[in-house]
Amino acid sequence: MLRQLFLMVIFPMALLSTTLNAVEDDHVVITVSDIATGTVSDPASAENLLLKHIRNIVDILEKHAPELTDTSSQQRTQMIINGFLQGFNCGLTYIPASEAEKLIEADKPAEPLACPPLLIANDRIIYIRLYGISGKIFSELEKDLRVLSSSAEQAAGIVFDLRDCSGYDKINALKLLRLVCPAEELPASESVAPERLFRKPVAVLTGHKTSGSAEFMAEKIRSSHTGLTIGGQTAGKPYYSQLFQLKDGDYLSIPQFPAGIKDFKTCAAQPMIPVKCDFIIGFEDLRGGKSIDRDLCLMRACDLLASLAALKFNFIRDGKSAP
Repeated sequence: MLRQLFLMVIFPMALLSTTLNAVEDDHVVITVSDIATGTVSDPASAENLLLKHIRNIVDILEKHAPELTDTSSQQRTQMIINGFLQGFNCGLTYIPASEAEKLIEADKPAEPLACPPLLIANDRIIYIRLYGISGKIFSELEKDLRVLSSSAEQAAGIVFDLRDCSGYDKINALKLLRLVCPAEELPASESVAPERLFRKPVAVLTGHKTSGSAEFMAEKIRSSHTGLTIGGQTAGKPYYSQLFQLKDGDYLSIPQFPAGIKDFKTCAAQPMIPVKCDFIIGFEDLRGGKSIDRDLCLMRACDLLASLAALKFNFIRDGKSAP
């Protein structure tokens, strides 16, 4: 048990002195051997008890259990380091240089696709599919929803399909949330807040590609008691991460936490209603009126919202206030 503890937690602290030592031009200037031998002095060592413990533990490991400090396997090293970083519970990730190059290339910003809102399920459900969030998308969507709000008074609810949604535009995500959520349940914003257009239950569809601002939206809709999350767990990457290069060429990914929402966790979020779904209906097929039977996640959401509307109708019919 002690051996496992050293492998998964203690030794990686020495390897990842990135978070505990001086950095020069975003590059690590202290090596593992420097820490272990104590050849580098730490001006804050009198206060940094954690670093003192790391140095002492690494020194003992190298003397009495050198096999534990063997990091000849890149795969094993990556597993151990990321196992340690998970303990911070803030989305820190160790990334080998070869993988980081692919991430940097894939992370180049592009204007996400915009899809107009639809009325589906016999015009009973307002359906909004997002692949990303931006100022342009919010402006177009708000305009379309204002037109739709007057003709969709009898709609049972709203479906936000965020299964393929990524990006990190929190400002416009917050504006979009204000169209459907109570303002008092959302973080304060310095930007002009749009008025709430809908007071209807919301179903948010999530999956492993749901990341960034989409995760923020899903969590806030849930925590504001505006709606439910349905589908699969999210990617667990709600914040934009900045890459810091280590001395050996590998990288440390550190999430950049915006002010006002630091309480939001970085781990993958489990849906309130899990639904395994390997098929997502194409938007053009949906707009063309094709059946949603194969899209189990969307079908479940529509059934749920229709059921809630039926319950509300019965309460009002019987002279009772709807819950």
